[in-house]
Amino acid sequence: MKIKFKLAHLILGLTLSLWCQAQNNDGINYPLIGKVQSRNSNEIAASNWSIGGETMDRDYTDYHQWKQYLGPLGAKRIRLQAGWAKCEPKKGEYNFQWLDEIIDDVIAQGLEPWLQTSYGNPIYEGGGDIFLSAGFPSSPEALDAWDKWVSQLVKRYKGRVKIWEIWNESDLNAANSPEAYTDIFIRTAEIIRTGLPDATIYALSLASAGSIEYVTPFLEKLKEEDTLNWVDEIALHG
Repeated sequence: MKIKFKLAHLILGLTLSLWCQAQNNDGINYPLIGKVQSRNSNEIAASNWSIGGETMDRDYTDYHQWKQYLGPLGAKRIRLQAGWAKCEPKKGEYNFQWLDEIIDDVIAQGLEPWLQTSYGNPIYEGGGDIFLSAGFPSSPEALDAWDKWVSQLVKRYKGRVKIWEIWNESDLNAANSPEAYTDIFIRTAEIIRTGLPDATIYALSLASAGSIEYVTPFLEKLKEEDTLNWVDEIALHG
């Protein structure tokens, strides 16, 4: 089996028109020789560029303030964080409206959403927290609630989301051992694979690109469990 390694959410800066007109210190003028016509995401079939659309699950940014730039950029994917705590503000009560609006809009603009399951949910004891480097849900009640939330995501976005990513930069927290990540990965990937057999699953989202000591036990455990094929790509944040 081959596992591809992906550099996640490249930051895209795109100049819509290239200007070749300038003047140097010698007074030499360069004429404008032409302009590059950009293409909208809906006008292209593929691109190596993707947009980092993270942190909307914690309201650090407002999608509606910058969504108008997505299509004109000409990228084909956007990375989104599903936000367990924002989706389930009260135990057993889900609110997906905020995420529905984003996913439907990016698809309409010609981009493919890539959805990450993270972070914890403080309404549950042992549910983890919502910030970067937070720990995983750990109590039986919280893990059961996590499973139910992931199941709801899979059912709701079947047909709209094919790419799924499990957690974000867990290696930033020393308490998030490779073994602990492997456990949360296996239980989550099983739910995704059961509901979406053809889903693409990204693993790890490592903060440290050279963190072999974190990756190796993860892959070895998956091999022992005969679940190595649940990993399609490993994401790296170098």
